[in-house]
Amino acid sequence: MAQNTIKCYDSPSDVVQVLAEDFIAFTNEEISRTESCIVGITGGTVVNGLLELLNSPEYIERLNWERIFFVWTDERFLPQTHEDNYFNRVKPHLLCKAKGAAHFLPINTDSRTVVEAAEEYQKEIKNVLKACKKSGLDLALLDLGEDGHTAGLFAGSHALRVADQEVVAVEDGKVWE
Repeated sequence: MAQNTIKCYDSPSDVVQVLAEDFIAFTNEEISRTESCIVGITGGTVVNGLLELLNSPEYIERLNWERIFFVWTDERFLPQTHEDNYFNRVKPHLLCKAKGAAHFLPINTDSRTVVEAAEEYQKEIKNVLKACKKSGLDLALLDLGEDGHTAGLFAGSHALRVADQEVVAVEDGKVWE
């Protein structure tokens, strides 16, 4: 039976260091077992720190990047060039040294409604899951916002009640302008 474990660290860099080691162990084991690993990520300090550390010389060769698929667990519905768009915020930390080996699948937020973007992304996620012969994410890394939200979800959101879709348009969340 699984147990919940709470770990405490002295600094954010300590958290990122331990997370990097756990990420490497988990993804390598999953790739060995199933030939791929699908990882859901969000924007945030810890995720950015993790990607930056994994992009460093001492870490980059320890993973099979061609077998890892990064999908977004949430996104601010802003143009991808906007400074507050999560994908745009993560880009500087995206494993540049992996030379394109990792797969990053951002949500297309340009020139669409949030519902259309969610429908399009649901199709993309289903294609990735089918290609990898999986029914869901192998790992989700969710940062915690300063106001207590995670994955773009706030208490009472309708999206918390949706269980039959891979992607949900959150129309009752924070509006970004």
